[in-house]
Amino acid sequence: MKLRARRTRIFQIVILSLLIVSAVQVFWWIMDQSRRTEALRARLIELYTEDARAANELRRRGADQTMLENLFPHLTVDSRGEIAVDSEALESLRQDRVRWLNQYGWEGAFFLVVLVISMAVVWRALYEEAILRRRQQNFLAAVSHELKSPLASLQLSVETLGLRDLSRERVRELADRMGADVTRMGDMIAKILDATRLEQRGITLHPESVPLEPTVAHVVDELDQELRSRTTCGTIGRSRPTRTESRPFCETSWTTP
Repeated sequence: MKLRARRTRIFQIVILSLLIVSAVQVFWWIMDQSRRTEALRARLIELYTEDARAANELRRRGADQTMLENLFPHLTVDSRGEIAVDSEALESLRQDRVRWLNQYGWEGAFFLVVLVISMAVVWRALYEEAILRRRQQNFLAAVSHELKSPLASLQLSVETLGLRDLSRERVRELADRMGADVTRMGDMIAKILDATRLEQRGITLHPESVPLEPTVAHVVDELDQELRSRTTCGTIGRSRPTRTESRPFCETSWTTP
């Protein structure tokens, strides 16, 4: 299970890294297209300027004006009588660049939005998985602690029964305590199974109003019984080949008002 979770986490981290790299590539592609379109526009303006010089040279050599207009539709005669680049042609180049940038911008923005949403989804999944793993670890630690207490009490009772000659009342008392420990462990296992079914939506909850005072009294009684089962008092003698040691244990309880 841990290996599968680790592989899943590694896969999610790899996907998140690929999404980040893809987002950086899309941003770089948009900037690169902006530079390319600007370089293309500058190159076309330079070519138009060279065409204007060539057209002026051809006109000085006696070329027909109509032929020049047909040959260079992007040129015009300015107020000084010189052939120059038409302002409409320059405006057309500028509009073409804006249109290309808008197209690249919308496409790049769409891919960036998709990548950002994907990264958010993957990050959210990683975050929820980390929280779930932490809750599972805390749950296992709590269950281990709660199971350890009745097991220790059972062990104590078994050692007491096996190492000492006890009166019938004392044996009955220990048997009752062992039964309470077993019941407590059974209740705990039942609660664990109920929690599992709740997570799997196998139990339908029906909220209802309950009186507070009896509920609190019931909880206090359960805690009182739990304390009684945990803290039983006396002396357990542990026999050894050379000597006998005794270790104390105590029994306490509280009373509810």
